[in-house]
Amino acid sequence: MTLEELKIKLADINNLVVTFQTSVALEKYYSENIVMIEGDGTITTGKQECRKGREVFMNYSGLLR
Repeated sequence: MTLEELKIKLADINNLVVTFQTSVALEKYYSENIVMIEGDGTITTGKQECRKGREVFMNYSGLLR
């Protein structure tokens, strides 16, 4: 992958995040065996579990309606 291709993918990820489409970014770019570490140190493993965590966060934040 070239630097230009990486820049395009990063711009896509950033756009998805700022337009509150994190679930699309998760599906498109995250590995099935992802490990996420939250600010409080909570560790979540696996794409399915991370997806659930993002849904809870977005609902709690009022970003999903």
